[in-house]
Amino acid sequence: MRIISIIIPTTRPEKHSLESFFKFNIPEDYNLEYIFIIDDPTKNLEDLRKLVKKYQNLQVKIIRNKRNFGASASRNKGIEIANGDFILFLDDDCIVKPNLLTEYIKAYQKYPDHPGYIGITNTPDPKSSFDNAIKLSDMLHFFRIAKLKRVFYWGITANLFIKREAIGNTRFPLDYPKKGGGEDIHFCLKIIRNYNKKYREMYKNDSSKQPYENRLFKCVPTAEVIHPFWKENLKCYLRYFRWGYGDVNLHKNFPQYCFHQYPNFIEYLFLIIFFNIIIWFIAPIINLSWSLNQLISMVLINTSAMVFWEHYCEGKKLKKQKRSYSFKSLFKAVLIRQLNDWGRFIHQFSMIWRISKRWDYFCTGESIKYERINAAKKFYGYITFTFISLIITILLI
Repeated sequence: MRIISIIIPTTRPEKHSLESFFKFNIPEDYNLEYIFIIDDPTKNLEDLRKLVKKYQNLQVKIIRNKRNFGASASRNKGIEIANGDFILFLDDDCIVKPNLLTEYIKAYQKYPDHPGYIGITNTPDPKSSFDNAIKLSDMLHFFRIAKLKRVFYWGITANLFIKREAIGNTRFPLDYPKKGGGEDIHFCLKIIRNYNKKYREMYKNDSSKQPYENRLFKCVPTAEVIHPFWKENLKCYLRYFRWGYGDVNLHKNFPQYCFHQYPNFIEYLFLIIFFNIIIWFIAPIINLSWSLNQLISMVLINTSAMVFWEHYCEGKKLKKQKRSYSFKSLFKAVLIRQLNDWGRFIHQFSMIWRISKRWDYFCTGESIKYERINAAKKFYGYITFTFISLIITILLI
């Protein structure tokens, strides 16, 4: 019998969020091994133990961390003790479909040469302006990448099925944010690199396998979980800041997937403030009358105009895509994207000359042209509003 190890790091081992994991249809000739990593030593495990007792025919391991190590370290601990031929990574707040494992095994049997398999992570229908804003922001675009692609470079750990052989000694990096942001991409790309390197070496003298074709993760659109929306609070908004902060680590680890972009709202605003401060300092030297009031007024007028332009551009883009929205959801969607950009900007600030650097999440370059066109429209709008703001400041102050 082959084994599937299911690794679930959790800080909330409550019955309502974990019970669906025990209701899998088990593929023929396979056994399951559950590994729950409790990443909060203060949590009560009574609910989880009741579930284990209820489903006592299943093999369950419960590991409690001595302190909060974060999702990556917890998953690494799960990999170390897993006995499975396959490892399924899930988030603790996902609701899984009973056929998830059977769909993955069918995909493996049909396409056995891939290192792993990516399923769909869907969300419920939006019930609030915040839920809708998350969808409008496109922050969850890659949750459903398996519906758009046949193969892909990476998947999110809310629903990711990988051959143990392909994982080998690869582990989740620990220099990304503890609560997540970019580490799943890093992990998957390392697996692809090592897996293909191994097989290229293996088949280098086999003419029937030449040239060896790189294997990516196989997309399985029938392997579905439901990921609920997060509650609207400061902690949740900061999630998107963290994602931007963490993704910058991908720049240094995988520079081959980087490209340069027009400055975004945050970057352009920094440049405007920076140059205004320089002008204010050198104004007395060159006999230019430029007061502190003028500097502040210029920045405030320009920022207000840029905020309007940002919302206008995003709204126009959504209309072109025929996506409905309210002003409230549009405002929150723009805020989510700006927080993501802030996280990226803060992390890159020590290397300020790289602030226009971006990471290609598709890893193929296919979206770069589209992103540059949208960024160029916004950027030229920023420049226009800067000149208008300068004229208004000079006339009014």
